[in-house]
Amino acid sequence: MKLRTEIEPDIHKAEIIFPSVLKSLTDYTEFVAKNGDEENIEYQKVVTYLSELTGKNIEEHDYMIWEYWEGDGEHRESFKIALSEPNVVSDITLSELTEIIKRIVLIEIPEYLKLDFITRNGFEWELCAYYHQFLKLNFKKYSYGIFNRQKNKDGEWYEPTIEEIVAALWNKK
Repeated sequence: MKLRTEIEPDIHKAEIIFPSVLKSLTDYTEFVAKNGDEENIEYQKVVTYLSELTGKNIEEHDYMIWEYWEGDGEHRESFKIALSEPNVVSDITLSELTEIIKRIVLIEIPEYLKLDFITRNGFEWELCAYYHQFLKLNFKKYSYGIFNRQKNKDGEWYEPTIEEIVAALWNKK
């Protein structure tokens, strides 16, 4: 199912600005290795540049601009920075919610989003993270925990189905 443009991540913009984000991160790392940046002057320049490039307030996020190697590496961190932020969408349909949950649970990205840029770099997980952010922004009672194993009334553990996750969110909208 194709979702509306205001729901989908803008992966085309991410693909365009990704090289600039990546270069900014690696250039900063090289600068710090050679010169240090105890006063964070260069860091602030990078944050300002990335904020202008992406349209995001980079300081409000947990991006690892100088320690990306401890997290996901420079390519994944650059993609996360380049990827658009989700929008508030007031009229989400049940079928749209179901499609989003399906993409997260099955890590299933539809063909129209499977750009070579995404698949070559393995950015499917980052797209799933985007959809989690979208749900958090648009469903007041969203919790990452609803995707985790649950206990039934008999105390037995089970994996919630797509339908159960959808019902939990839809009923808490």
